[in-house]
Amino acid sequence: MIPKPFPDGDLGYLQPPLYLDRPGYLHYLYQNEKGQSLFCVYRFPVGSGKKMFQCSYANGKYHKKNYWSSIEDFKLPLWRVPELLKTKKPILLVEGEKCVLAADKLFPNHFVTTWPGGITSWRGKDWEIIKGREVTILPDCDKPRMKMSKGHGQGYIEAINLSRWLNRNLKLNSKVAEIPTYFEIADLIREDNKTPGKNWDIADYIPKGLDINKLVSGAVVPPPLSEKDLAYTDIAEDIQSGKWIYLARTGCLYFDKHEQDYIKERDLNNLYLRDSQLGENAHKFLQKQNIPFVHRQTFKPGKPMLFEHNGIKYLNRYKSPSFEPLDKEAELDIQFFRDHLKKAICNDDDYTFNNFEDTIAFDIQFPEKNRTHAVMIYSQPGTGKTMLFKILEKLYHEDNCSWLGLEQLTEKFRPHMLDSNVLFVSEIDSSGIDNKKVQAQLQNLIADDKFRVEVKGVDHIKIECHFTIWGSTNEPISFKAVQGDRRYSYIEAETRKHEILAADPNYFKTLLEFCNNPQRIRELYHYYKNVHKIRRKYDPYHCFVTSAKQDLVNANKPEYYHYIDRLVEDQSLDCLKLDFINANELYEQTAKWGFDDDLCFTKWTRKHIRRYLMDSEFHYRVSKEPVRLSSGKRVRLWCVRNHDYWKQFIDNHDAIDGHLNGLINTKPVQPQSTFNLNNERKQHEYF
Repeated sequence: MIPKPFPDGDLGYLQPPLYLDRPGYLHYLYQNEKGQSLFCVYRFPVGSGKKMFQCSYANGKYHKKNYWSSIEDFKLPLWRVPELLKTKKPILLVEGEKCVLAADKLFPNHFVTTWPGGITSWRGKDWEIIKGREVTILPDCDKPRMKMSKGHGQGYIEAINLSRWLNRNLKLNSKVAEIPTYFEIADLIREDNKTPGKNWDIADYIPKGLDINKLVSGAVVPPPLSEKDLAYTDIAEDIQSGKWIYLARTGCLYFDKHEQDYIKERDLNNLYLRDSQLGENAHKFLQKQNIPFVHRQTFKPGKPMLFEHNGIKYLNRYKSPSFEPLDKEAELDIQFFRDHLKKAICNDDDYTFNNFEDTIAFDIQFPEKNRTHAVMIYSQPGTGKTMLFKILEKLYHEDNCSWLGLEQLTEKFRPHMLDSNVLFVSEIDSSGIDNKKVQAQLQNLIADDKFRVEVKGVDHIKIECHFTIWGSTNEPISFKAVQGDRRYSYIEAETRKHEILAADPNYFKTLLEFCNNPQRIRELYHYYKNVHKIRRKYDPYHCFVTSAKQDLVNANKPEYYHYIDRLVEDQSLDCLKLDFINANELYEQTAKWGFDDDLCFTKWTRKHIRRYLMDSEFHYRVSKEPVRLSSGKRVRLWCVRNHDYWKQFIDNHDAIDGHLNGLINTKPVQPQSTFNLNNERKQHEYF
């Protein structure tokens, strides 16, 4: 389809469905040197983020697509070209139209402009219009892509690339403002008692400690690349080294094995512009070569980087831990770590400690299996839980791990999900974990084997991967834990930092030395891989219920649940003298019992009773069908006492009838909270 400039005086691009007259909905016209409008960029808010699209005019109507981008050798113009031609002011390049409007007010001595498509789309634009001008680039301040990096993000890196390209191809002397890193700016924002956003640009709040004018005036010319630094000059050599893998089902997307990153067809072509031997674009050339290709990506421990299964070729992003093996009888100096885990984290509780160690061992011995519960740890600051996670990160292999905040789980773009299957989630608070969107995302990450990831500038990528999640917080979590919850193991570490230091002033120094000692980490990996025996009763598919978790469950029970629990325990009603009850009978007697009791929920309904029985962890319905009694009555019964004993008679209606008629007496015992008839623990093949 061949586009044309917008018709003179036609405002159709401002009419629905393209444009909606409401707060936050913005549009920006891009014009050529003649002042003709070629296309329009729209920006509007979506949730906490934004969405953008472009429109053009063709075949007598407006289209929600920029067809000018499809014309071979046509270069899209910069924004505000007619005004640029009329001024001799120095040019300031920023990322995005919103930043242009903000920078106009801050830098009146500059002409501010931008280009369409974002920071990574500067290639292929009409830069000839600024030839011979004084140019400064003020980039956005993005978080870095690399995990745990504190350096500059994509905005600054691409600004350097753009400046070098302009200087090399247009003989300019363009400069780049040396902005602080995102983390430095975020700290300045916090000093002003404000909350930083996910990224930062000139349109955001400018902290008092940041001199924005000094940034621009102090901009410097990036040093040109040396011959040694000029990569991608010989595509044949890169093919020989196995640099490129083609992702066949992702829309002309390549994976760089050396850089561990993705690149689209257009950007790939630009990389090899300096290859004088290449007679066509790089994409077409690679398609004619016998380079490796895959259909999908995955995380498959124990598999090579490229493998095939059921006719489908996979790119495996998993990195196997590479510890040199130890002798089976080797002496292991790891007791300090195990003592820290047991005493400082698990409150010297054998149940919690054994389950915690079984969880670590399961992850290491069976990395291909999906452990479907997350472990959340609460403690006061400074008790060593972060150091614990650092040690676990080394055991899993750092490349398989990501450190996130809760808010990052719901971000639109999550490239870290492609590089990780172990997530350490820090700074969890009650408001976050009770957020329904966060809860849903956590549930998916914990339980699902397949996941869709959206990477900026790249189509959705479907990966076959499960996530192992560890969480930490410095405040007690009061999330709505319910009886029977399988997804969250919750530990409250009661030991305080001053108590630890009072016993051993060098404790945390020793812990840090352990963490940074490769030999200790090697020994610890050997122990959990080869020595530790996972208990048969450990269930990786259900959380282990600590006393702290049970407290959360009890706190979230309706008050009348507790009331009926006491009635059952004390056998206060005639219908509760035996081991079986009928819901209707319990309702009638409970209502009479509590008529004059202020503690009782007075507006009883049968629904309340049935809900109590169905939500109970250990009370269970005897059978799906009503039990036929010797009297001829058919009733539905629930077992509320002596659960283990009656398990063997669950389908024996004669035995149940005998008990109700006083022929079978049972010794009254308290129900065991660990028993759940409807959800017996499975025996797993790895034992």
